[in-house]
Amino acid sequence: MALILTRSPYHISRGTLDANAGLDLEISTNIDGVSAIINSYTLNFRNKKHIDISSIIGSEFNSTDKILYVKITVSGAINGVSQSDSVSNYYASNGYLYSSDNYNEDLSSTLRTNGYYTGSSDVVYKLSNSSLSIPLLNTSLTTLMDNKVGNPAFDSSTDWQIQSGDVIEDGVLKCGGTFGGRNYLGFNPTTGLDYKVSFEISNYTSGDIAFFTGSGGTRITDYLSANGSYEFNYTQDATTLNIFSLYSPSGFVGHIDNVFLGERTSTNYEEVTIDAKYNGSIVGTRNLEFDSDTNTANQEVQFNIDDIDEVVITTDHTTKTIKVNTITECKYSPYVLTFKNRYGVDEDLWFFKKSNRKLTVDGEDFRFNQLETRIAGGLNRSIQEYNKNGKESITLNSGFVIEALNESFKQLLLSEEVKLYDFNNSSTQAVKLSLSSLDFKTVTNDKLINYTIEVEFSNNIIDDIV
Repeated sequence: MALILTRSPYHISRGTLDANAGLDLEISTNIDGVSAIINSYTLNFRNKKHIDISSIIGSEFNSTDKILYVKITVSGAINGVSQSDSVSNYYASNGYLYSSDNYNEDLSSTLRTNGYYTGSSDVVYKLSNSSLSIPLLNTSLTTLMDNKVGNPAFDSSTDWQIQSGDVIEDGVLKCGGTFGGRNYLGFNPTTGLDYKVSFEISNYTSGDIAFFTGSGGTRITDYLSANGSYEFNYTQDATTLNIFSLYSPSGFVGHIDNVFLGERTSTNYEEVTIDAKYNGSIVGTRNLEFDSDTNTANQEVQFNIDDIDEVVITTDHTTKTIKVNTITECKYSPYVLTFKNRYGVDEDLWFFKKSNRKLTVDGEDFRFNQLETRIAGGLNRSIQEYNKNGKESITLNSGFVIEALNESFKQLLLSEEVKLYDFNNSSTQAVKLSLSSLDFKTVTNDKLINYTIEVEFSNNIIDDIV
């Protein structure tokens, strides 16, 4: 699927369709085969050839959405003869294109060749005793993984085979303590194919339960005996009956809900390996799974390892190497600015050296024009302050960095969402940049490169949030 970056225009064309062709826009999230529609729009081209949809999609992001799923349907006629609808699917993030990029450019292929790494530089910095974050975005998967379980939320008892002590009601499967299987009979997994399975346990009381590949099949999960959301990948083996099967040998008492069984293919699933290295040796490994869902398209890898000098990302298509410069800072308090970069995902930028905090206060005065105030003496006020509040700002210094980080500072200044993390005090606050221009520095002109950035805290010191 293509990627729409909503801070830049994205035009949909009616092509050769007659004037007054229609455009239906559906914006949703998609998790484990379930689409939750956020909003839908019906537009008309009238006499226009194109419609820009980016601002419409961008308005639907909230504080928790990083990636949205967009379905576009263009319908109309040619010379009065109705044509088949044209349907296209997209991912969308709150990022942007540069004016030098191509019209409606899709950066999915660029991300694929870059190991899905979305950082603005192939060189990153970290504090020696801090964690390292590597942002990834995979929008190359072309099909959504659909749920093979047709009744996953137990809206009825359709296709579910349960035990005598169980009951399906209130949108859950309530297991009453009878041992045996709880099987979905509406779909038979194919031997040799790969699947993803997930389900939720709630109101757990006693016993345990596990997922099997079918009647007489292999146990895929541990025996589970706690509330939680569980997710597993497996390859279907040959069983007496290939089915989705939750089996309890001990009499499980609890609720089952939100069951998912999806077939993993090269178009809807990819596993990525990320290795942290130091002096050529692997010191940490993380494995990420991209499931073509809106909640897995953008992920962040965390390494809580002090000594790292390289990160290697291995995908089905490429190998990407990122150099890590680890800095030891014994004198100054380090800070991190986390900003939304051009891909619309969070990126960290460290500031290691001297910082200065500043307080700016403003308010209003009211003058009492009364003789009694003067007669009462010097402790009474003829001038009274009110509506007084203040803002803090902080000036940060990056320390000496390489020229390759110029792109990172460029994207920092263009970001509309910036957070400041105070490493020593473990606190995070929303900020905005005070400067509106930045002189890019080069080794040729400046020899040693240090950037000074001033940010202002986004909230007043005295709480006045309405």
